[in-house]
Amino acid sequence: MSAVPIRRSLHRHALFMGGDRELVMFSGLGAFLTALGGFSLWSLLAGVAFWIAALIWLRRWAKIDPQFREIWLKHIQEQDLYPAKSSAWRTGGGAGPWKGGR
Repeated sequence: MSAVPIRRSLHRHALFMGGDRELVMFSGLGAFLTALGGFSLWSLLAGVAFWIAALIWLRRWAKIDPQFREIWLKHIQEQDLYPAKSSAWRTGGGAGPWKGGR
């Protein structure tokens, strides 16, 4: 009986420079715009400092949980309150025996 190898490229996370790919590229864009936006040495230093700090933070974040960005995005889409009762405009389903049903 031959075992089928599971390739690492099929199930590893999309990381770039050790952090989440999209967040690293977006922080690099922000650092680039900060560095060139001010047209001064101070803005260049601020952009480089932002890039290094963001890269360290994103790498640490990806090491803890590589899927944290997706989980966080789903979390902020959740409602603050789910009422414990259905609405008056509920559709479908019949009435139970306690509501005059069969």
